[in-house]
Order: sequence, then structure tokens, then C-alpha cells
Amino acid sequence: MYLKWSVAAMVALVCLVGMLTFQSTPLSAHSLLEMAIRNFKDIHTMVMDIDIRTRRQESFSYVTADDEFINHRIRVRYDEPMRWRVEKVPGRIACGEENESCFWWTMHKVGYYKKGNPDSYLGYLSILLQPKEILQRELDHSLDSEGMEYTVKNEGDEIILTVHSRLTEEERSYRVLLNRAIETSENIRKYIFDKKTKRLKNLMVYMVVDGKQIEVIRTNRIVYNVEIGRATLLERPSDVKIDSLGQVSSPTSSLKNTSPEDAARMILQSMEKWDEAILKPVFGNIHDVMWKYFKGTKLLKVGKSFQEGSPNKYFIPYTIELPDGKVRNGNIVLHKKKDAWTFDGGL
Repeated sequence: MYLKWSVAAMVALVCLVGMLTFQSTPLSAHSLLEMAIRNFKDIHTMVMDIDIRTRRQESFSYVTADDEFINHRIRVRYDEPMRWRVEKVPGRIACGEENESCFWWTMHKVGYYKKGNPDSYLGYLSILLQPKEILQRELDHSLDSEGMEYTVKNEGDEIILTVHSRLTEEERSYRVLLNRAIETSENIRKYIFDKKTKRLKNLMVYMVVDGKQIEVIRTNRIVYNVEIGRATLLERPSDVKIDSLGQVSSPTSSLKNTSPEDAARMILQSMEKWDEAILKPVFGNIHDVMWKYFKGTKLLKVGKSFQEGSPNKYFIPYTIELPDGKVRNGNIVLHKKKDAWTFDGGL
């Protein structure tokens, strides 16, 4: 009897320990993140050198497992107002402070100002401006970790937090957005902290594609409290043309009360002889760049539109013949605002 009760007790104890171990992972992550966030109050500047799998001509938010690594540099001052600068080498530069930012293409020497936060064109890089915000987001998720797995491991003088985030059923069905950004991929985020200071030392992000982990973001270094001149963060070359606080695209009367397919067809057909009455409002500040590369483009085909990610965003398949004779297939992206359409990418 004593032996039976001992075995039963041991089984119960093992089950209890198993339950506590399973439940303690988010709590361990929670405690680690809380300490790291508290220690961030003594950080005044940051320089982050980071490699991202992307394309030179694509936006900051574009991340894919298919491309080569391109270096990016982030510099931030956290005094009031916070100033920052992000450089995609070479290709694009963005900088800003408070509620206003500036973005330009280094090759085309053209760009624009934008009011509001820079999330729309910085994507995942926007949150990297403030590692504290990354940690706060992970901390919030650790309290409700549905769809996420947290593990914490000690290795020498480092603590490694790993977060495995899975997609919803809807996200897995995406035709265009799937695995084209961190937010639309199954991913594994790995944060490495200094055991003594609890400061973030390094981070890596992996996309999980067909069951294979592919590293898509990796920091080469993160340095805190180094001297960064405030003026240098907002510098731009004198030969860069910046449109003041304009829109990239604005609704045009020609595209009102039309289907997404008809709106796409009208835009793409207008590029052959370049109808500025249609295309200037559509392309806004980037009109001159688009004219340079797409004037003379012939529309061959427009397909049936579909939606992903946003209820007002439409993807319309197209086939065009570029001025150099090359044929390109893609999806022009249009955003519906009331009864009109604005251009949102895809060319």
C-alpha cells in the first residue's frame, strides 16, 4: 500500500512539475522583459547596424526569405523630441522627429515629407527605433500568448528569449502578402540580453517557410549612449527634391465610382502615352520617378481583384510590357477611400 501511494504521489508530483514548467515559460519571459524595459531608462542614444533580406528598390517594410541581405543603419537620440535616421545602403533614407518624417530615394534624388508616425513605410523597422517598444509589445503578448511560444535560456553571460509566432488561418491563405513582411509570416524572434545589465545585445528574426527556418533579420551590433549630433540625423543632400507634406497618392475624379479592375486598367493604360490628368494625382510626389521608368508601358492584361490584410485594399493582377520590351507580371495595389481609389504600390 505504501509503495502504491508513493508511486501515485510521484506521478502526481511529476505531473505538477510538468504543469508548472509549462506555465512558467511566459512568466519567465514576462519577468525578463520587465527588467529589460526598466533598464532602458538610462539609454539616451542608440546605433544599430542590421542586415535584412530585401531588395534595394523595395520599401523598408519589404522583408522576404528569397533575397540577399542588405545592410541598414539606425541612429536615434531619445531626448525630447526624439530624433531618428534609418539608412538602407544604398537605396533609401528616412529621418524624423516628433510627428513628422522625411523619406527619399538616394538614386532618384526625390522624396516627400509625411505627418504622423512612420509605420506605413518603415514597417518592422519602425519599432526597432525604440527597442523598448519591441520589448513592451512582447511583454503584452506574454500575458496572452495564444498562438505564441516563449522560451528563456541562459547561456554564459547572456539570456536568450525566443518567441515563436504562428499565422492565423486567414493569413496562411494570403497570395501576395504571405512571407513578404515579418507581420505576415510564421516567424521566430530571438532576443539576446546581457545577463548583468539586462540590456538587449542582439536580435535575430527567422521566417518559417515550408517548415524551414530562414534568417531574415540579424543585428551586427547595438551600441548605446554614443555621441550622435542632433543636426546630423535630419541632414539631406541639397540636390534631393522633397515635396512638402504632400501625399504619395490622392483620389482623382477619373477613378471615382469604378471597380478596382477598371481603376487599375485606367491607370496602366494611361502610362503608354502618359496621361498626366490621371497619373499626376495617382502617383503624387513620386510622379516624376514613375514617368522616368514607366512612360511608354503597354498594358497587356488585367485580372480579377482580390483582398488581403485590409478591408479597403485591393490587389489587381496585371501583365505589362515595359518600355525596354520586358514583360512583367504583378499586382497593382489600390486603396479605396470613399468612392475613389489611391495607388498603394505594386509597380
